[in-house]
Amino acid sequence: MRRAKLYYINILVLTALITGCQSPANPQIKSIVHEVNEANLYKHISQLTSIGSRFTAFKNSTSMYITNKTAQTRKIEYISQCLEEYGYNVQQSSFNIVPILGNKGINLIAFKKGTTEPERVIELVAHYDTHATPGADDNCSGVAGLLETARILSSIETNRSIRFCFFDLEEVGYHLGSEYHVKLVKNKSFHSKDEIFDGAINLDMIAYTSNKKGSQKTPIRIPFIIDPPRKGNFILVVGNSKSSYIGRDFEKAIKTYASDLKYFSAKHIGGWFKDATRSDQNSYWNVGLPAIMITDTGEYRSKHYHQESDTIETLDFTFFSKVVQATVATTLEYAKPVVN
Repeated sequence: MRRAKLYYINILVLTALITGCQSPANPQIKSIVHEVNEANLYKHISQLTSIGSRFTAFKNSTSMYITNKTAQTRKIEYISQCLEEYGYNVQQSSFNIVPILGNKGINLIAFKKGTTEPERVIELVAHYDTHATPGADDNCSGVAGLLETARILSSIETNRSIRFCFFDLEEVGYHLGSEYHVKLVKNKSFHSKDEIFDGAINLDMIAYTSNKKGSQKTPIRIPFIIDPPRKGNFILVVGNSKSSYIGRDFEKAIKTYASDLKYFSAKHIGGWFKDATRSDQNSYWNVGLPAIMITDTGEYRSKHYHQESDTIETLDFTFFSKVVQATVATTLEYAKPVVN
């Protein structure tokens, strides 16, 4: 009988080693992620797309944007008003840009201070400027997801700190807002000189899907390395070698708290591909800071990318809400909610 017991114990141990141990869901986090509200996501995108783009056109001779300062101001007011209603203080972080753009760049920052480990900080980021289009997916979806995450986390006490960042001027091709911001992070110019930066999650286009066969393109396919599904109904997790642990945690959160959300992992190899450097996480990578991008892959899936047809009607809000649930869960697993 003893040998039989030992045999079964050994089998269980071996099975655990082979299959890996999935951490059980935290009941508190499991309850919180279900607070993601599709109606809120819809409202945010409706409001943001109705404001329109801060850019109205290209100046043909220089391929630079002509700016609409009123739209920029209204978007800043809307994002700030939402954050203030949730109880955050909003900091405007201004920086100078090329004069032809007509005005300064303005990032918006909201900070949630942790209790027992306030020096440990994770950032959730999204760019709020759009191409000269409604920009429902690119990137009103990222902004809406970030606002809904901020709303939910506003009432949750956490041990570690969270910084919400809304970046300006990603669409001009140089990630100017995030580039300016990461210099401040690198110099410890925000929270305190004791700050420990633990990484960033960049939400850039997170609400478009297609179930058509062949709808998902990719800049390159390499079997067993980078070979995403042919249907565009998944979210892509993009990281580099220094930030793969954040991607691992995001994928773990999907499995644990949003298990019906399909995803494809590029958490280790995103930095190998030029197309993966076209969003704000690249500003972090350029200075050696860890960051990942969560994306529906933009033009590799959507015919509406940078087009006037990038409207709210094209978005998949069930998919969208699942991505936000995974974002909330990843953030809480990191920030460690205080148990009441």
